[in-house]
Amino acid sequence: IGAAQPWDLSANVAKVKGGFAEFHELILKLNEVQGAEASLSALLEFAMSKIHGAEVAAVLVDIPGGEPKVRLSLSRAGGIIKDFHVSSGLVSGLPRDKAFLLAGNIADATKSQLAADISSGLLVPLTARQERLGILYMDNRSRGTVFTDEDLYLATALASLVSFQIIQERQAFISRVEQNMSHYFGPDVVRLILEETRAGR
Repeated sequence: IGAAQPWDLSANVAKVKGGFAEFHELILKLNEVQGAEASLSALLEFAMSKIHGAEVAAVLVDIPGGEPKVRLSLSRAGGIIKDFHVSSGLVSGLPRDKAFLLAGNIADATKSQLAADISSGLLVPLTARQERLGILYMDNRSRGTVFTDEDLYLATALASLVSFQIIQERQAFISRVEQNMSHYFGPDVVRLILEETRAGR
C-alpha cells in the first residue's frame, strides 16, 4: 500500500472475504443515489456497518497550506455530525508520505483523545493520480472495540471509492466554474481561474 511493503493477502482471505462480499451491492447503491453528499454518506455508512470499531467515520479533505477539513462525518448512533472534532493526534500521525495509520491500542493518549474516550483509530489516505486528496478517518470513541488488520484491508478498498467521489465532485465544480466564467471572461482569463481553482487557491 503506497510506500509500504506489498502485503500477502492469501493468509487472510477467509477473514476479509466476508467484508468484501457486499461491495457489489454498495456499487449498485452508489449508482442510484444522487449527489456527492449522498454518495459519501453511503460509503461512510457502509464502512461503519462492516468495521465494528468505527463509532464515527469522516471524510477529511486536504487544504493547501492548512490542516485537513471535515467534508462529512457520521456517527454510528446519530447520523450526520454537524460539529465534528477529529483527534488531531491521529491526523498528525498520518503525514502525506505514510500509507496508513492503524492505532490498535493508543498507549499515550492526548487530552482530546482522553476527553472523547478514543483508544483506537484507523486512517487511510485518499489519493488520485499520486495526489493526496484527504483522509478516510475512523475512531472508536466511547467504545472499547479496537481496529484490526482486516479492517485496514476493507478501509483501503473503501478509500479508493471515496477518492473517486471526491474527484467527481471536484470535476463537476470546475465544470460549473468554467461554464459560468465563460459568460463574462475571455478564454485566457477562464484558463487562469481554472488553474487557480485546481490548485486550491
